[in-house]
Amino acid sequence: EQGAGVMLRSLVDSLKPGLWNEAEYQPTSDEPFEPDLTRLLGLPQTISTPHYQLRRPGVSTTELPSEPLKGTFAIRHFSSVSSAGAALIPGKTVMIYDSFAIGSIPNLAPFFEDITFIHWNALGVYDVPAQLRGASTVLMEGAEREFTWRMREKVVQTGLAEAVGG
Repeated sequence: EQGAGVMLRSLVDSLKPGLWNEAEYQPTSDEPFEPDLTRLLGLPQTISTPHYQLRRPGVSTTELPSEPLKGTFAIRHFSSVSSAGAALIPGKTVMIYDSFAIGSIPNLAPFFEDITFIHWNALGVYDVPAQLRGASTVLMEGAEREFTWRMREKVVQTGLAEAVGG
């Protein structure tokens, strides 16, 4: 999760420079974690690693009911409000993500007024074009190795490339 903090900071700062505050992203405890690579090698192991939690004073974030999908991760929706003038990224945001971002979802949501998280496996199964309508921001996160073979075809199905002129 410490490495995920680098992604979070980069993503948030690219959308609203200066919004990320390192002091708000702090380790809270050590928790068991099964690294992907050990599982992929057929040698699964569990290690203890620091768990991080984002605390943004003045921001209240609510997870709305999720939409379960057969065979993949549920669609998750979050809404945040600021009661103390803390800045939020405005409008509707949709983020298409892979396994690297799963643990970061609760730490990313408090930066957005309205955000929906859709796992890559939902593309072609879920009506992503309907979710993209009205979105002011679309984020796509994925392992670089996957963009060249698996994700490219899935993005084509969403109509996103045509929407942005590409």
